[in-house]
Amino acid sequence: MFSFGWAFDRPQYELGSLSPVAALACRRALGCLGLETQIKWPNDLVVGRDKLGGILIETVRAGGKTVAVVGIGINFVLPKEVENAASVQSLFQTASRRGNADAAVLLETLLAELGAVLEQYAEEGFAPF
Repeated sequence: MFSFGWAFDRPQYELGSLSPVAALACRRALGCLGLETQIKWPNDLVVGRDKLGGILIETVRAGGKTVAVVGIGINFVLPKEVENAASVQSLFQTASRRGNADAAVLLETLLAELGAVLEQYAEEGFAPF
């Protein structure tokens, strides 16, 4: 779906919990849209046994900061032949919601939640989560 960069003042070894924190932010954002998901440790989003998405993170130390590139992949629409996976569109339909899922609203909600959570994580570490 998208990738973004985030700079931390902490060394790489202190960011081991970044992936589950990002997964939590995604879960919260999807919850704001009425979509209930679970986190499969450490970085997958699932609905029941079906994978909805995942998070991949790469870090590098540069200029006294640790820069993390966070990749968020969430299935928005899937072909019918794909098994053991969920999509946002199918979740909207099974939840009897009116209308279709909106990718722009999903992205806006994800970015807002990720921004808030990563700001808190940068300042306070994993403890608040």
